[in-house]
Amino acid sequence: MAIQNQILNQTVRKKNGSNKSSNINLQQLMKIIELAKWAPTPDNCQPFTFQWNGTSLNIISHLEFAEHAYNTNNIPTIISLGSLLEYIYQASLSEGYYANIEIPSTLNFGKSCAKIKFTNTFKKNHSLVKKLKERSTDRRSFKGGEISNVIEVAQKSNQYKEVKVNGYSLKDSSVIKSLTLMETTCFRWHKASKDLLKWLRLTKKEVKSTDSGLPYKNLGLPFKEILAIRFLRRFFFLSKLFAPLAIFNYGQQMKSCLRSSAGILNLSVESTDFKSLVKLGRTATSIWLDLNEQGYGVQPLSQSSLLPSSLKSNIATIDAPKNVLTALQKGWSELQKKSPSQESKLVWSFRVGLSDSLPESMRTKRRSLVDLLKVIE
Repeated sequence: MAIQNQILNQTVRKKNGSNKSSNINLQQLMKIIELAKWAPTPDNCQPFTFQWNGTSLNIISHLEFAEHAYNTNNIPTIISLGSLLEYIYQASLSEGYYANIEIPSTLNFGKSCAKIKFTNTFKKNHSLVKKLKERSTDRRSFKGGEISNVIEVAQKSNQYKEVKVNGYSLKDSSVIKSLTLMETTCFRWHKASKDLLKWLRLTKKEVKSTDSGLPYKNLGLPFKEILAIRFLRRFFFLSKLFAPLAIFNYGQQMKSCLRSSAGILNLSVESTDFKSLVKLGRTATSIWLDLNEQGYGVQPLSQSSLLPSSLKSNIATIDAPKNVLTALQKGWSELQKKSPSQESKLVWSFRVGLSDSLPESMRTKRRSLVDLLKVIE
């Protein structure tokens, strides 16, 4: 009740506002958003807030959180909106409501990017609801598994015919080399490194005092590597000097993680309009939750999939150094030889493998409902 009172105290009252009513009350809505806020976003930047006007819930996107070198044409932001909408959908069912979702044709920061109205339905204890808060990117080494089983789970979870499911094993060393080459591009690109570092929480004090970004335990790196990243952030003007060492160390860590995995799961779409990207996000999230339920850990590999596939298809452009563009082009060309799905217009890849549940200390945090939800009358 204390949080609800804080939210009500922040209520924005408009002149001549009508007394709108809905079959869902604020307390029920808060339960839904409390679960929905755990949806994945790039670097856990959490670029969305919520506005409730008594009849509909509007989701607002914010550029200051979403701005990033890798957020090309806002593709990652739009996909993460899809993830958020899937969370809202599943959380609503658990409270006995159906979420009627309306989305525009484009993303406009500072304005509504989705409007949701709730109608009563039979309360459904969705099997995945309990996983909504537990789901997190798992950057640890996995315990193997069969990629065929992963693809089977993913195909059963796939909600939309527009999204294609594919995958491949990681027995070929050249595939691991190509993925690692692309995943280490951030250390070759000054702006990307800087954008990433602002979201890393590298000390206990930073983790405790912030509710966004990536806590150092979530990175899955040895502590000596965390110390090196701290040093790099403090003396960022030396980043070019230390880039080769960072590429080598992170590359070795990535190769080890890839070898431990069942394989790579690909989700691809041919259309990249707003609604198709939202569907990709919703499908990916549903599959991610199902894989967690089946005992698999999941790590998105956006730098070696979303970014190079969007560049190859001329969907997006980036103002990156030539060596970064060359690395992405070379790595993606090699993968296209190994996997037919790499030919699709846009591909989002995930490293998947058998894994124990991620300890709570390694999971990311979320902002308070007081910061996220605004009531407008």
